[in-house]
Amino acid sequence: MSHKIIKATPSDHKILSDLCYQIYPQTYSNWWYDSGKWFMEVMYNPDKMLIELEDKNTEFYFLTLNEDIIGYLKINHSFKNETDSLEIERLYINQTHTGQGLGNKLLNFGVEIARTLNRKTVYLKVMASGNSTIKFYEKNGFETINSELLPFELLKSEFRTINTMKKIL
Repeated sequence: MSHKIIKATPSDHKILSDLCYQIYPQTYSNWWYDSGKWFMEVMYNPDKMLIELEDKNTEFYFLTLNEDIIGYLKINHSFKNETDSLEIERLYINQTHTGQGLGNKLLNFGVEIARTLNRKTVYLKVMASGNSTIKFYEKNGFETINSELLPFELLKSEFRTINTMKKIL
């Protein structure tokens, strides 16, 4: 199995949107009263993806396996105006390919970008209900520094807490 990490461009906005609509519900649909339809339409529609791909402070990378796009990484070049930081905003992999070390490859790729840019800290946010995901990030040197409640009414109350994690480089 051959994997590659390829930078996405604005012309990839429909591919990225389709990928989000495919991957997001695999993990999160049961967390929403509407199966996440409202959130996906707001966050992952093609127009929104185009705006995000055109943002100079954001980069997207596709993860491919044998030429099929199976995941992606979104990074922001700073976190809450900390110019010496980088944020990994999204790291999603199709569930049919989890458990193969591909999440580590994407995470390490993002951390290496931070190092290349001489960032001192990498931040990310993770749903507090995702215990295995939190353990994955902790195993990779991240620690929880904050928790907050998301305001989304369609998100079931037991899933509204999101943690901010950081790794000092």
